[in-house]
Amino acid sequence: MKVLLVSDTHGYEDNLEKALELEKPQFLCHMGDVEGSEDYIRAMADCPLAMVAGNNDIFTQLPAEKEFVLGGRRFFIT
Repeated sequence: MKVLLVSDTHGYEDNLEKALELEKPQFLCHMGDVEGSEDYIRAMADCPLAMVAGNNDIFTQLPAEKEFVLGGRRFFIT
């Protein structure tokens, strides 16, 4: 399974969009600092994803931490 791990897009999704097109991941993990773009990132990603809030995500509903199972392995992101 190909997982793309990113962070700190800070509302500028151009590079994320290029990385998604180039890598074509099966799962996207965003480690925070989406700065209000979580809905756009969900729509742009053509795969399941997990996102957590970063230190600049003050007004977000994203969790500060998340636990999930992927490929039979348990992950914890914060």
